[in-house]
Amino acid sequence: MQTCRRHPNAGHFMATCPGCAQEQYDREARNRAETAARKALALIGMTAARILTVQATPTTLIVATHTPTSPTSEYAVDVFRLPTPTETDPDLADEYRLTPGQWLLIWQAGDTLDTTVDMIAAARRHLTHTGLAVPPPSTADAGADETPIRVASLLTMPVLPATQTAANKAATAASDAYWDHAENCDPCFDRHTDYCTTGARLAQRSEDLATIAADFADLDDWYRRGGRERQFANDWIAT
Repeated sequence: MQTCRRHPNAGHFMATCPGCAQEQYDREARNRAETAARKALALIGMTAARILTVQATPTTLIVATHTPTSPTSEYAVDVFRLPTPTETDPDLADEYRLTPGQWLLIWQAGDTLDTTVDMIAAARRHLTHTGLAVPPPSTADAGADETPIRVASLLTMPVLPATQTAANKAATAASDAYWDHAENCDPCFDRHTDYCTTGARLAQRSEDLATIAADFADLDDWYRRGGRERQFANDWIAT
């Protein structure tokens, strides 16, 4: 019988929850897109940029970033594409032949946080006008409200920070620690292969703290303010 508390509408007598499977697929897709974006940004010297959002197809990328130390624009949107088979033809002369699989910067803009959504829209129009693949729109980028995925409980009770702000800072610090390591570690930077020992630990910590930051209000209520007790008050199986 289906017992997934996060997706109560899932069908009964199923070995796995399709909702959880979809979330896992989406999570892996986001990881692949972020990995590609990191590689593309590194090629244009933006290794210190914090990725805000990525829209991706197999051949194009739209990447919104925040770089507080930027001398021009803290918030930027960059568009990349992969070279075509014609452009990477081995018969071409060296000066005309592009590297297969290496992202090319084809458009960029920079302004303020308030205009990031407009810059992403302009980037999508540019891809449309040039006949390149346009990524599917992101509801988050469009400013639509998204229903958060509530993590009802973790395997062990997490050590929750005191406030949402503290949780956000901890998640950012853990993510920065991972990428500081990954920049000098090919398996961890690629993330299509196994992590190294250090990278696995840093990646797990980053994922855990990101989960806590994203679901802090729910976890705080669940563990500290009686949410778990209220949930199971009339559940004789759980109690």
